[in-house]
Amino acid sequence: MSLLNTYYAIAQISQSYYTWSQKLMFHPHVHCIVPDGGITTEGKWQFPEKGKDNCFYPADAMKALYKGYFMDHLKSMFQAKLLTIPIGYLEKHGGFKKWKNMLYRKDWVIFAKKTFSQTKHVSDYLGKYPHRIAITNRRVKTSIMVR
Repeated sequence: MSLLNTYYAIAQISQSYYTWSQKLMFHPHVHCIVPDGGITTEGKWQFPEKGKDNCFYPADAMKALYKGYFMDHLKSMFQAKLLTIPIGYLEKHGGFKKWKNMLYRKDWVIFAKKTFSQTKHVSDYLGKYPHRIAITNRRVKTSIMVR
């Protein structure tokens, strides 16, 4: 089922992919900006009918949909040999199928924030968070001088 059939509007989503936390721990995650509505076939903006979550797409449904979509593409990429997986990683986890099943069993977290109220808030977010670096001068405890 497409969103166009459900909401009669097309929405675009902006995503940024990350593999590390701010503390440089392995932490693959995605940040998405999802609009609160979309463009109708007539070119007009359409706000969705809001459910109990008061958002375009309920977080629990978003979690299930995204998990399924991601895992389906992970499997397709593996079968097409488009994934670069460190040597020994899959063997450590009992092979691809067991690793994939382990990922399916994990609880995927969706954190949905209130929508941005102005275009400026979107540009502020895009200008700051995704381009922040993990290692800043204030995080460096000691410095080494090389001559």
